[in-house]
Amino acid sequence: MSLLLVKISAGMLVGTLVGLTGMGGGAALLPILIFVLGVPPIVAVGSAAAFNALTKIGAGFIHWRHRSVDWRLVSLLALGSVPGSFCGVMVLAHLRYLYGNGVNDFLRTVIGVLLICIPFFTSLRGSWRKVCRI
Repeated sequence: MSLLLVKISAGMLVGTLVGLTGMGGGAALLPILIFVLGVPPIVAVGSAAAFNALTKIGAGFIHWRHRSVDWRLVSLLALGSVPGSFCGVMVLAHLRYLYGNGVNDFLRTVIGVLLICIPFFTSLRGSWRKVCRI
């Protein structure tokens, strides 16, 4: 299969995951881009962010039409995530300035750790709710 078809298939798979679950860009697309397609991590992060914006707009619109969006929750999440995403990109730009292409090794490690930690904490969701009293 040509590399072009692999990339299109990866996009289709991740887009489907985003529509089904609201996630997929970080959990599925980054490992595919970095470890399967050999894309440099800093390019994979930027490309995945742009891809996520596009796929999530489409999925969000459909969920909005089906009235499965809690706009108060969206607003509260945006209050933290919008400034947080800008801070994250600024930190990444600073790290790239300091370490050049060494930032790719750092990102590979951080992404790998997150791909292990997030499923672990997700599996503790019942216990986590009791601790946080949610």
